Amino acid sequence: MRSFVSIDFETANQYRQSICSVGITVVEDFQIVDSHEVLIKPTPNYFNSMNVGIHGISENDVLTAPAFDNVWKNHINLIIQDRLVVCHNASFDISALKYALDAYNLLYPTINYLCTYRLSKHLFDNIENYKLSTLSKIFDIPLNHHNAKSDSEACAKLLLKILQQKNYDSVAGLLRDENFELGYLSPHSYSSSKPLPSRIPKLYTKKDNSNNIISDILQGKTFVISGVFENFERDELKELIIQNGGKVLSGISGKLDYLLAGQNMGPAKLEKAQKLGVSLLTESEFMHLINPA
Repeated sequence: MRSFVSIDFETANQYRQSICSVGITVVEDFQIVDSHEVLIKPTPNYFNSMNVGIHGISENDVLTAPAFDNVWKNHINLIIQDRLVVCHNASFDISALKYALDAYNLLYPTINYLCTYRLSKHLFDNIENYKLSTLSKIFDIPLNHHNAKSDSEACAKLLLKILQQKNYDSVAGLLRDENFELGYLSPHSYSSSKPLPSRIPKLYTKKDNSNNIISDILQGKTFVISGVFENFERDELKELIIQNGGKVLSGISGKLDYLLAGQNMGPAKLEKAQKLGVSLLTESEFMHLINPA
């Protein structure tokens, strides 16, 4: 496995399906042969100032851009066919893809994908964080962060640098020896890219008995989890809450103690929580709550 395609999506607003740009970098035989960006008219078709501040794309930039369904059918889907798809923080990019496909009632593709964020976290210790910007500095990779073309190219180069550093001549060999599995998406099923269970730290190993409790620091506290998070999947955060004695609820009510809020969470949920006086927690504030030292 020496060829793959790296993709990165940028969104126009808080809705995951509102893709306004896709960056695509194609690697053949460990050489980058193409890297480009395609602007997309988002759905719903409006831009939040926060999103514009992140990637710099505005309504004027996409006035004549095609809608996602057109770009998908005539471009993205043709490129990713029969190739491994690589993303940094695939929990966001693959989710954005699924939401956009759902918005246009399009069939999911059949793909395998690799998350370089989770792979890097699995391989390297003692790094401040595993953001693409941080890893790009460590591996001396040029990056214009949140430009989709630059992000996709940096993601591709990161995987190539990892393979070179670890002395592998194929992605498959690295994944096999590191006990790391590809994610997959198909019309009928979905699985995330992650370390296999035998390599997942015990802190995140799911159990069905009381031995799963590691502290009572959240005893009696209730949480709702919403949005996309930098360092954890939502299921991992749920498990951490339960392991520390807390309870995860499905909806926001006056009985709720905390809304654990990630990026791109629904505005209606945020507004309801604020009206009810529910405390908001960021990912870092939550980690401080369970690790106060």
